[in-house]
Order: sequence, then C-alpha cells, then structure tokens
Amino acid sequence: MKFQPSPAQIESWITRNFPTHKRRKGGEEFDIPNPIDGDAGRHLGINTKIAKCHDWRPGHHGADGKFMNFVMKFRGISWTAAVKEVCGQETDVRAILRAEAPQESMSKPQIQLPNGAMSFSDATVGGKFRQIALNYLISRGVSEELAKQKNLMYTVGEIVFPYYEYGELVYWQSRSVLSKSFNFPPNTNKADFLFGFDDVEPCTEIIVCESIFNALSLGENAVATGGASFSNTGLQVKKIKALGPQKVTLAPDNDDAGLKSLFDNFFILEPHFSGKIWYSLPAKLNPSGSLAAKDTKDWNDVECVAGKGAARLSFQMNLKELDQAELFRLRGA
Repeated sequence: MKFQPSPAQIESWITRNFPTHKRRKGGEEFDIPNPIDGDAGRHLGINTKIAKCHDWRPGHHGADGKFMNFVMKFRGISWTAAVKEVCGQETDVRAILRAEAPQESMSKPQIQLPNGAMSFSDATVGGKFRQIALNYLISRGVSEELAKQKNLMYTVGEIVFPYYEYGELVYWQSRSVLSKSFNFPPNTNKADFLFGFDDVEPCTEIIVCESIFNALSLGENAVATGGASFSNTGLQVKKIKALGPQKVTLAPDNDDAGLKSLFDNFFILEPHFSGKIWYSLPAKLNPSGSLAAKDTKDWNDVECVAGKGAARLSFQMNLKELDQAELFRLRGA
C-alpha cells in the first residue's frame, strides 16, 4: 500500500507552516500561497483527504501532485525527511514501509564523512573552493539548488556524494573536479549501496541508473548503483525490494556494457518483479537537442547537450516494457 499521511497530519503541517491559509469544504481542503513560484495570493489548494495539491492558475503547476512531493520540493529534502517532518521526527519509516528486517535488507557500517567536507548549503564558508566545486557541478547539469537538496558536499578539489538510508548516513563517495579519480570509505564496497535511496517514494517506481550524475539528471525516484550490473552480494536488490516498488525501470548507459546489463539485471529482478520491469535508453541528440546521429551515451550527456529537463523527457519518450521477447529483440538489433 502506498504511504499517505492522515488528514490530521496534513492539516497540522499546513497550519504550522502557512498561517495565512484558508479552509474550504469544512476543513477538508486548504488554500495557501504557492511557495514554489512566489505566489502572493492563496492559489495552491491542498486536499487533506486524498493528499493532493493543485494550483488553480494556468501555467503554475510546479507544485501540483502528491502532497509529500510538494513537501519535498518546498523544503528541498528527501522523502524520508519529509515523512518525519509531516508525521513526527520519531516516526519509524521502516515500519511504515513494512520493510525487511534491517539486518537482512540494510548494511549499516559506522561511516563518517571525509575530513574537511563542507555542505553547499552554507555559502559563508569554502570561498573559492566552494565556487570551483559548484562550477564543476553546474558544468554537469547540477544546479546549486539541487546540490543543496541532495546535501552534496565538497572538499578541496573534490565533490562528496553522501548516501542515506532512512535518514542515516551509510556511505559516501567523492570525485575529483579535475580528473576521474574517486575515493570511498575504507573497507567498504560501493556495490552494496544505492545513491538516492531516501529520495525514492516507496511503493511507486524506482529508476535504476549506473552513475550518480545520471540519477541526478533523471530526478524523481532515480537511484545509482555505481556500475552497469547489480552487485553479486544481492544487497542492492534487497534495498529495492525494501522500497516495495510497483515498477522497476532500468536506465543504463547506451553502450555495450549498458545493453549487457539489461540482460544481467532482468534475470536478477524477474523472480521478484515479474511483469513490473521496464527500461529506457538515452536518445541520440545533437547540440541543438534534436534527434541526430551523434551518440549521447548516458542521461547526463542528454541533460548537458539539450538542457534542463531533457534527460527526463527523453527517458519518458523511450520507455518500454522489458521481457524476454524484448531482450531477444535487443540482442538482434
């Protein structure tokens, strides 16, 4: 069952955060100023019974949709953090999801961030090192706003990507802004974790990418495995199962390794998600964003070539169900 906060929890959150709200329909609906686009009126309606939001103005629909997604956008936080904000900091998200026992589904090493790691959320520190790191992220299609939302960090010459599970830091990796060199916590295996786990809305869809930049480019419900195929430990698949998705979409790079991973990962997932597996491959684009013969191998390429939102649009346009017949068609293509 998909999680939905109670009407009382939604009402309490609205009244705490929007004192100028207006009640309608006997208190079942609230009208508030839309904070996503600086609305000075009360044009965003929130229905507490169905937990949905809708802005009544034409062309102002950035906050439309599920209430929990609105909280995530408004606060710039993960799904797990949004649940705790709405339902209480003591809320046990594992219990809500009815996930597997933590010792079976989750790896929880004692992890500390690298020495000197600083958050992009604090613009008063870091100086030129913060700007160098931020310039690198922007060159990869990652805005300062997104860096803050994902709690990305930086050190001198590196970007640090923290991994969270149920609000707890469980892993990190860092990447040099000058080369393709990476660092990881000692005595750990990145193939045991999913970047973006806490940002996935449970019981909906999960999009599985290879790299962190691909997941950041695709956005909502996208995670990164750190490689083309799932790890042989099985922990990444256990984490996917813990989220209870109704749809698992494989979104690998459009290269030989990525195509091979569709075969490997399909047969790993099929026993658990039969009939719920889909895939999408990056389109071929030229610098103007139109279809052309130039390969854009991964989703971050698409975003950087064609602009903000292009990766997600391409992903939706190329979405197909994956079964054995489709695998054999791909093999012969």
